Amino acid sequence: MSDRLVEEKPVLQSSPSSKSKSMSMTSSSSLNGGRKLLTDDDDVVRPLRNPRTLMGIFSSDNMFDGTHRTWHRHLFNDIWKDERVCTLSQFRTSNDTTVQQKCELIYTFVAAASDDPNAPTERLEETDTADNPIELLGGYKNPMKGDINWPDVTHLNIRENMNEGKSQTWFYFGSKIANEFRKTSTPIDYVMKFDSDSILRLHDFLELAHTRLPPAPYNKNIFAGALRDKGPWYFKNSKLGHPQSELSRYESHWGREYDGVHLYLAGQCYLMSTDLAAFVAAEAPYSRVRVAKGGYIEGHEDHDIAAMVFHNPLPISLITIGKTQRFWEHPVKGAPRYNKIVKRETARVKRTPYEGKMLRIY
Repeated sequence: MSDRLVEEKPVLQSSPSSKSKSMSMTSSSSLNGGRKLLTDDDDVVRPLRNPRTLMGIFSSDNMFDGTHRTWHRHLFNDIWKDERVCTLSQFRTSNDTTVQQKCELIYTFVAAASDDPNAPTERLEETDTADNPIELLGGYKNPMKGDINWPDVTHLNIRENMNEGKSQTWFYFGSKIANEFRKTSTPIDYVMKFDSDSILRLHDFLELAHTRLPPAPYNKNIFAGALRDKGPWYFKNSKLGHPQSELSRYESHWGREYDGVHLYLAGQCYLMSTDLAAFVAAEAPYSRVRVAKGGYIEGHEDHDIAAMVFHNPLPISLITIGKTQRFWEHPVKGAPRYNKIVKRETARVKRTPYEGKMLRIY
Protein backbone atom coordinates (compact mmCIF):
# COMPACT_ATOMS: atom_id res chain seq x y z
CA MET A 1 0.00 0.00 0.00
CA SER A 2 2.57 2.57 1.02
CA ASP A 3 4.93 1.26 -1.68
CA ARG A 4 2.99 3.12 -4.35
CA LEU A 5 4.18 6.41 -2.85
CA VAL A 6 7.58 6.02 -4.47
CA GLU A 7 7.48 5.81 -8.20
CA GLU A 8 9.27 2.85 -9.68
CA LYS A 9 12.24 4.06 -11.74
CA PRO A 10 15.00 2.26 -13.60
CA VAL A 11 18.40 1.97 -11.99
CA LEU A 12 20.63 4.89 -12.94
CA GLN A 13 24.07 3.58 -13.83
CA SER A 14 27.08 5.82 -13.38
CA SER A 15 29.44 6.23 -16.26
CA PRO A 16 32.69 4.33 -15.56
CA SER A 17 34.69 7.39 -16.46
CA SER A 18 32.67 9.75 -14.33
CA LYS A 19 34.25 10.93 -11.09
CA SER A 20 31.14 12.68 -9.84
CA LYS A 21 29.03 11.22 -7.06
CA SER A 22 26.05 10.31 -9.16
CA MET A 23 23.07 8.85 -7.31
CA SER A 24 21.59 5.45 -8.09
CA MET A 25 18.39 3.75 -6.99
CA THR A 26 18.59 0.38 -5.25
CA SER A 27 15.83 -1.68 -3.74
CA SER A 28 15.14 -1.41 -0.03
CA SER A 29 13.90 -4.16 2.25
CA SER A 30 10.19 -4.65 2.75
CA LEU A 31 10.59 -3.12 6.20
CA ASN A 32 11.09 0.28 4.55
CA GLY A 33 7.47 0.19 3.45
CA GLY A 34 8.36 -0.71 -0.12
CA ARG A 35 10.26 2.52 -0.67
CA LYS A 36 13.73 2.77 -2.21
CA LEU A 37 17.19 3.56 -0.89
CA LEU A 38 19.35 6.25 -2.40
CA THR A 39 23.03 5.27 -2.51
CA ASP A 40 26.05 7.05 -3.85
CA ASP A 41 29.41 5.87 -5.11
CA ASP A 42 30.78 5.82 -1.55
CA ASP A 43 28.06 3.38 -0.50
CA VAL A 44 26.44 5.90 1.83
CA VAL A 45 22.86 4.75 2.36
CA ARG A 46 19.97 7.14 3.02
CA PRO A 47 16.73 5.26 3.69
CA LEU A 48 13.54 6.71 2.29
CA ARG A 49 11.13 5.39 4.88
CA ASN A 50 7.72 6.26 6.21
CA PRO A 51 7.69 8.51 9.29
CA ARG A 52 7.09 7.18 12.77
CA THR A 53 4.78 9.07 15.16
CA LEU A 54 4.38 8.79 18.93
CA MET A 55 0.71 9.49 19.69
CA GLY A 56 -0.29 10.51 23.22
CA ILE A 57 -4.03 10.10 23.87
CA PHE A 58 -4.67 12.27 26.92
CA SER A 59 -6.62 10.40 29.56
CA SER A 60 -7.32 10.33 33.29
CA ASP A 61 -8.81 8.05 35.91
CA ASN A 62 -12.51 8.83 35.53
CA MET A 63 -15.54 7.17 33.98
CA PHE A 64 -15.65 9.37 30.87
CA ASP A 65 -12.03 8.77 29.91
CA GLY A 66 -12.32 5.11 30.88
CA THR A 67 -15.10 4.71 28.33
CA HIS A 68 -13.04 6.44 25.68
CA ARG A 69 -10.01 4.23 26.37
CA THR A 70 -12.25 1.24 25.67
CA TRP A 71 -13.41 2.86 22.44
CA HIS A 72 -9.87 3.61 21.24
CA ARG A 73 -8.67 0.10 22.09
CA HIS A 74 -11.60 -1.50 20.27
CA LEU A 75 -10.69 0.31 17.06
CA PHE A 76 -6.98 -0.43 17.32
CA ASN A 77 -7.20 -4.04 18.49
CA ASP A 78 -10.48 -5.40 17.10
CA ILE A 79 -11.26 -3.38 13.98
CA TRP A 80 -8.08 -2.15 12.31
CA LYS A 81 -5.62 -4.78 13.64
CA ASP A 82 -2.90 -3.04 11.61
CA GLU A 83 0.74 -4.10 12.03
CA ARG A 84 1.74 -0.48 11.39
CA VAL A 85 0.28 0.36 14.82
CA CYS A 86 1.67 -0.65 18.21
CA THR A 87 1.58 0.58 21.79
CA LEU A 88 4.50 2.44 23.31
CA SER A 89 4.98 -0.46 25.72
CA GLN A 90 5.29 -2.89 22.81
CA PHE A 91 7.66 -0.56 20.98
CA ARG A 92 9.93 -0.18 23.99
CA THR A 93 9.99 -3.75 25.26
CA SER A 94 9.43 -6.13 22.35
CA ASN A 95 12.30 -8.52 21.66
CA ASP A 96 11.04 -8.92 18.12
CA THR A 97 12.67 -6.05 16.22
CA THR A 98 10.17 -6.35 13.38
CA VAL A 99 7.55 -4.89 15.75
CA GLN A 100 9.51 -1.63 15.91
CA GLN A 101 10.40 -1.71 12.24
CA LYS A 102 6.83 -2.15 11.07
CA CYS A 103 5.26 0.21 13.60
CA GLU A 104 4.58 3.69 12.22
CA LEU A 105 2.02 4.85 14.79
CA ILE A 106 3.03 4.28 18.41
CA TYR A 107 0.16 5.10 20.73
CA THR A 108 -0.17 5.42 24.47
CA PHE A 109 -2.75 6.84 26.83
CA VAL A 110 -1.22 9.68 28.82
CA ALA A 111 -2.28 10.03 32.45
CA ALA A 112 -0.97 12.25 35.23
CA ALA A 113 -0.77 9.67 38.00
CA SER A 114 0.73 11.32 41.08
CA ASP A 115 -1.58 11.25 44.10
CA ASP A 116 0.68 13.60 46.05
CA PRO A 117 -1.32 16.82 46.63
CA ASN A 118 1.97 18.74 46.60
CA ALA A 119 3.25 17.21 43.38
CA PRO A 120 3.88 19.62 40.51
CA THR A 121 1.56 19.89 37.52
CA GLU A 122 4.55 20.09 35.20
CA ARG A 123 7.80 18.11 35.20
CA LEU A 124 10.59 18.96 32.79
CA GLU A 125 14.31 18.26 32.59
CA GLU A 126 15.36 20.09 35.76
CA THR A 127 12.85 18.25 37.94
CA ASP A 128 13.16 14.89 36.17
CA THR A 129 15.53 13.30 38.68
CA ALA A 130 16.42 9.84 39.90
CA ASP A 131 14.35 10.43 43.04
CA ASN A 132 11.44 11.95 41.13
CA PRO A 133 11.50 10.62 37.57
CA ILE A 134 9.03 11.83 34.99
CA GLU A 135 7.45 8.38 34.66
CA LEU A 136 5.64 6.56 37.48
CA LEU A 137 6.18 2.93 36.56
CA GLY A 138 3.76 1.69 39.21
CA GLY A 139 0.84 3.74 37.91
CA TYR A 140 -2.08 4.66 40.14
CA LYS A 141 -2.12 3.29 43.68
CA ASN A 142 -5.92 3.15 44.08
CA PRO A 143 -7.47 3.62 40.64
CA MET A 144 -11.15 4.13 40.01
CA LYS A 145 -10.83 2.26 36.72
CA GLY A 146 -8.42 -0.68 36.78
CA ASP A 147 -7.54 -0.36 33.11
CA ILE A 148 -5.79 2.95 33.82
CA ASN A 149 -2.85 0.80 34.95
CA TRP A 150 -2.73 -1.35 31.83
CA PRO A 151 0.58 -1.43 29.91
CA ASP A 152 -0.77 0.84 27.16
CA VAL A 153 -0.94 3.77 29.60
CA THR A 154 1.96 6.14 30.31
CA HIS A 155 1.87 7.49 33.88
CA LEU A 156 3.43 10.94 34.22
CA ASN A 157 4.73 11.86 37.65
CA ILE A 158 2.59 15.01 38.01
CA ARG A 159 -0.85 15.92 39.34
CA GLU A 160 -3.65 15.59 36.82
CA ASN A 161 -4.45 18.83 35.00
CA MET A 162 -5.51 20.15 31.63
CA ASN A 163 -3.90 23.57 31.29
CA GLU A 164 -1.16 23.73 33.90
CA GLY A 165 1.66 21.75 32.37
CA LYS A 166 0.52 18.28 31.32
CA SER A 167 1.01 19.00 27.63
CA GLN A 168 4.56 20.33 27.88
CA THR A 169 5.38 17.46 30.25
CA TRP A 170 4.14 15.04 27.60
CA PHE A 171 6.24 16.67 24.89
CA TYR A 172 9.28 16.56 27.14
CA PHE A 173 8.63 12.85 27.79
CA GLY A 174 8.05 12.25 24.07
CA SER A 175 11.31 13.97 23.17
CA LYS A 176 13.12 11.76 25.71
CA ILE A 177 11.67 8.60 24.19
CA ALA A 178 12.56 9.85 20.72
CA ASN A 179 16.12 10.51 21.86
CA GLU A 180 16.43 6.92 23.10
CA PHE A 181 15.69 5.65 19.60
CA ARG A 182 17.39 8.45 17.65
CA LYS A 183 20.44 6.45 16.63
CA THR A 184 18.63 3.16 16.10
CA SER A 185 17.16 1.76 12.91
CA THR A 186 13.68 2.75 14.17
CA PRO A 187 13.80 6.46 15.07
CA ILE A 188 10.69 8.39 16.11
CA ASP A 189 10.02 11.47 13.98
CA TYR A 190 6.92 13.14 15.48
CA VAL A 191 5.08 13.49 18.79
CA MET A 192 1.30 13.96 18.79
CA LYS A 193 -1.11 15.21 21.44
CA PHE A 194 -4.62 13.75 21.02
CA ASP A 195 -7.72 14.49 23.10
CA SER A 196 -9.54 11.64 24.81
CA ASP A 197 -12.77 12.46 22.95
CA SER A 198 -11.09 12.69 19.56
CA ILE A 199 -11.31 9.52 17.49
CA LEU A 200 -8.67 8.64 14.93
CA ARG A 201 -9.25 7.85 11.27
CA LEU A 202 -6.26 5.56 10.94
CA HIS A 203 -6.07 5.24 7.18
CA ASP A 204 -6.49 8.98 6.66
CA PHE A 205 -3.68 9.60 9.14
CA LEU A 206 -1.33 7.15 7.43
CA GLU A 207 -1.99 8.81 4.09
CA LEU A 208 -1.20 12.25 5.49
CA ALA A 209 1.90 10.92 7.26
CA HIS A 210 3.25 9.28 4.12
CA THR A 211 2.60 12.27 1.88
CA ARG A 212 3.11 15.29 4.17
CA LEU A 213 5.40 14.32 7.05
CA PRO A 214 9.04 13.79 6.08
CA PRO A 215 11.10 11.44 8.26
CA ALA A 216 14.43 12.30 9.87
CA PRO A 217 16.66 14.01 8.99
CA TYR A 218 14.17 16.17 7.08
CA ASN A 219 11.62 16.63 9.89
CA LYS A 220 12.75 20.05 11.07
CA ASN A 221 10.47 22.36 13.08
CA ILE A 222 7.24 20.89 11.68
CA PHE A 223 3.96 21.75 13.43
CA ALA A 224 0.62 20.36 12.17
CA GLY A 225 -3.02 20.62 13.20
CA ALA A 226 -6.28 22.55 12.89
CA LEU A 227 -5.76 26.30 12.71
CA ARG A 228 -7.17 28.75 15.26
CA ASP A 229 -7.04 32.56 15.39
CA LYS A 230 -6.55 34.41 18.68
CA GLY A 231 -7.97 37.61 17.23
CA PRO A 232 -11.58 36.91 18.31
CA TRP A 233 -10.37 36.76 21.92
CA TYR A 234 -10.30 40.55 21.78
CA PHE A 235 -13.75 41.01 20.29
CA LYS A 236 -16.29 42.99 22.29
CA ASN A 237 -17.89 40.96 25.09
CA SER A 238 -15.19 38.28 24.87
CA LYS A 239 -14.00 37.08 28.27
CA LEU A 240 -10.60 36.08 26.93
CA GLY A 241 -9.08 39.47 26.12
CA HIS A 242 -6.72 41.61 28.20
CA PRO A 243 -6.63 45.29 29.16
CA GLN A 244 -4.45 47.61 27.10
CA SER A 245 -1.89 47.82 29.90
CA GLU A 246 -1.13 44.08 29.59
CA LEU A 247 -1.10 43.72 25.81
CA SER A 248 2.67 43.93 25.47
CA ARG A 249 3.05 40.90 27.72
CA TYR A 250 0.79 38.75 25.56
CA GLU A 251 1.19 40.23 22.09
CA SER A 252 4.59 41.92 21.72
CA HIS A 253 6.27 38.80 20.31
CA TRP A 254 3.51 38.41 17.73
CA GLY A 255 3.67 42.07 16.77
CA ARG A 256 7.44 41.99 16.44
CA GLU A 257 7.82 38.67 14.62
CA TYR A 258 4.50 38.10 12.86
CA ASP A 259 3.07 41.58 12.19
CA GLY A 260 0.40 41.06 14.83
CA VAL A 261 -0.91 37.77 13.41
CA HIS A 262 -1.52 35.43 16.35
CA LEU A 263 -2.39 31.85 15.44
CA TYR A 264 -2.40 28.55 17.27
CA LEU A 265 -3.52 24.94 16.70
CA ALA A 266 -6.60 23.35 18.28
CA GLY A 267 -5.96 21.05 21.21
CA GLN A 268 -8.16 18.24 19.88
CA CYS A 269 -5.17 17.01 17.85
CA TYR A 270 -1.82 18.46 16.92
CA LEU A 271 1.63 17.05 16.30
CA MET A 272 5.16 18.32 15.99
CA SER A 273 8.55 17.03 14.93
CA THR A 274 10.70 15.67 17.74
CA ASP A 275 13.14 18.59 17.62
CA LEU A 276 10.22 20.95 18.19
CA ALA A 277 8.95 18.79 21.07
CA ALA A 278 12.37 19.16 22.71
CA PHE A 279 12.26 22.91 22.12
CA VAL A 280 8.83 23.20 23.76
CA ALA A 281 10.18 21.40 26.81
CA ALA A 282 13.11 23.84 26.97
CA GLU A 283 10.95 26.92 26.37
CA ALA A 284 8.21 26.05 28.86
CA PRO A 285 9.99 27.44 31.98
CA TYR A 286 10.59 30.76 30.21
CA SER A 287 7.00 31.05 28.99
CA ARG A 288 5.97 32.32 32.43
CA VAL A 289 8.57 35.08 32.65
CA ARG A 290 9.17 36.49 29.19
CA VAL A 291 8.34 40.20 28.76
CA ALA A 292 6.93 40.44 32.31
CA LYS A 293 5.99 38.35 35.32
CA GLY A 294 3.40 35.79 34.27
CA GLY A 295 4.82 35.55 30.76
CA TYR A 296 2.85 35.05 27.59
CA ILE A 297 0.87 31.93 28.49
CA GLU A 298 -2.92 32.15 28.76
CA GLY A 299 -3.88 29.02 30.68
CA HIS A 300 -5.27 27.34 27.54
CA GLU A 301 -2.95 24.45 26.68
CA ASP A 302 -3.42 24.50 22.92
CA HIS A 303 -2.68 28.21 22.69
CA ASP A 304 0.20 28.00 25.15
CA ILE A 305 1.98 25.10 23.44
CA ALA A 306 1.65 26.85 20.07
CA ALA A 307 2.99 30.07 21.57
CA MET A 308 6.03 28.18 22.82
CA VAL A 309 6.48 26.67 19.35
CA PHE A 310 6.38 30.09 17.70
CA HIS A 311 9.02 31.44 20.07
CA ASN A 312 11.50 29.18 18.29
CA PRO A 313 14.24 31.33 16.71
CA LEU A 314 14.13 29.22 13.55
CA PRO A 315 11.32 29.21 10.96
CA ILE A 316 8.35 26.92 11.63
CA SER A 317 6.94 24.68 8.91
CA LEU A 318 3.21 24.90 9.63
CA ILE A 319 0.90 22.24 8.18
CA THR A 320 -2.69 23.44 8.44
CA ILE A 321 -5.35 20.74 8.33
CA GLY A 322 -8.82 21.85 7.28
CA LYS A 323 -12.10 20.30 8.35
CA THR A 324 -12.41 18.12 5.25
CA GLN A 325 -8.76 17.05 5.56
CA ARG A 326 -8.77 15.90 9.18
CA PHE A 327 -7.69 12.41 10.14
CA TRP A 328 -9.72 12.54 13.34
CA GLU A 329 -13.24 13.28 14.55
CA HIS A 330 -13.99 15.57 17.48
CA PRO A 331 -15.81 15.72 19.80
CA VAL A 332 -17.05 12.15 20.10
CA LYS A 333 -18.90 12.33 23.40
CA GLY A 334 -21.58 9.67 23.15
CA ALA A 335 -22.14 6.12 21.92
CA PRO A 336 -24.32 6.95 18.84
CA ARG A 337 -21.53 8.83 17.06
CA TYR A 338 -18.90 6.33 18.14
CA ASN A 339 -21.00 3.36 16.97
CA LYS A 340 -21.35 5.02 13.59
CA ILE A 341 -17.56 5.31 13.40
CA VAL A 342 -17.17 1.63 14.29
CA LYS A 343 -19.69 0.66 11.60
CA ARG A 344 -17.84 2.75 9.02
CA GLU A 345 -14.37 1.43 9.92
CA THR A 346 -15.62 -2.16 10.00
CA ALA A 347 -16.99 -1.73 6.50
CA ARG A 348 -13.70 -0.22 5.38
CA VAL A 349 -11.62 -3.13 6.68
CA LYS A 350 -14.06 -5.75 5.36
CA ARG A 351 -14.25 -3.92 2.01
CA THR A 352 -18.01 -3.73 2.07
CA PRO A 353 -20.08 -0.68 1.06
CA TYR A 354 -20.79 1.96 3.66
CA GLU A 355 -23.68 4.31 2.88
CA GLY A 356 -23.43 3.24 -0.73
CA LYS A 357 -19.69 3.83 -1.04
CA MET A 358 -16.59 1.69 -0.93
CA LEU A 359 -14.15 3.23 1.53
CA ARG A 360 -10.49 3.39 0.75
CA ILE A 361 -7.91 1.34 2.64
CA TYR A 362 -4.53 3.02 2.69
